[in-house]
This record gives sequence, structure tokens and C-alpha cells, in this order.
Amino acid sequence: MSSTPQPKPDGAQQKRLLVNIVSDTIAALAGGETDASELPLHKASVAAAVYHYSVGILKSQEIAGRVKIDPAFAPWRKNGSPSAEDIARVRDEQPDILRRGLVEALGWSWNVPLRSVVTGMATQAYADKVVAGRHQQFNSQAEVEVEADKRIAAAAAADLDPAG
Repeated sequence: MSSTPQPKPDGAQQKRLLVNIVSDTIAALAGGETDASELPLHKASVAAAVYHYSVGILKSQEIAGRVKIDPAFAPWRKNGSPSAEDIARVRDEQPDILRRGLVEALGWSWNVPLRSVVTGMATQAYADKVVAGRHQQFNSQAEVEVEADKRIAAAAAADLDPAG
């Protein structure tokens, strides 16, 4: 029996996969949602923060801008696109679900390298910036939790920076 090799996923497919996993994670942690693609705005805001904090994007304004225009984030715009204020608010008002979601995302996201749409090869910049560092950093669940706390604190500080 011969099987046809599956095509390697491209960066856009990987991003959609991660978006879906984050959506499912937030829906499960928050409870009550049967379809993760239809998260209400406050849960979509948490999901947007979790995804972006996990890839190192911390400013709420930048996150909101990316969610507003990137097709990969369309499910999070279904009930309104999260604004920078929505993202900052859920960081303050939903710290437990944000932290638990980020710990979960950091625990698995570094195992999913993005691939170039053109070459099919692992994207070197992504591997250098995200994947390689995470393999060296996270040797235990405690380290993942510490990193999540650092990123949440850094995001809060980044939003307070008047230059940004």
C-alpha cells in the first residue's frame, strides 16, 4: 500500500491551526461555548491576547490592529473586533483565564514550527525567535508559568509606555 505524502503546512495554515487551538482552549477554560469560532467579544479578546503574547507581541494596540486585518483572526471578529481597550481590559478583569490560556499556549505552541509558503522549509526567523528559545527555556511546567507571568506583566508595562 502506498500513501501519498501530505503537503507540508504553510505559515498561514499553521497560524490558523494555532488560532483554532487558542480559541478552543479559551472556550474550554471559560466554559459555556459550544463553538469556539463564535467566542463573544470578551473571550475573543482573551484569545487574541493569549495568541499574541505567546508569539511575543505584547502591545494591545498592535494586537488589535493585527486582529482587525489578518484573515487568520476572522473568527475572533465575528462578534466585533477586539479593540486595544478590550484587550487591556480582559488582561485586568480576566487574569486567571488569560494566565491559564497563556500557560497552555506556551506549553505547546513552540512545538509547532511555521513553514515557508514558498519552500516548505521551517521559517528560520520564526525558529530563531520563537521555537529555538522556547526549547532551551522551558524545561518544566514551573518555567512555563514563570514565563507566562513575565509576558503578562510586560504586556501591561508596554501598554503604559507613552511612546508606543
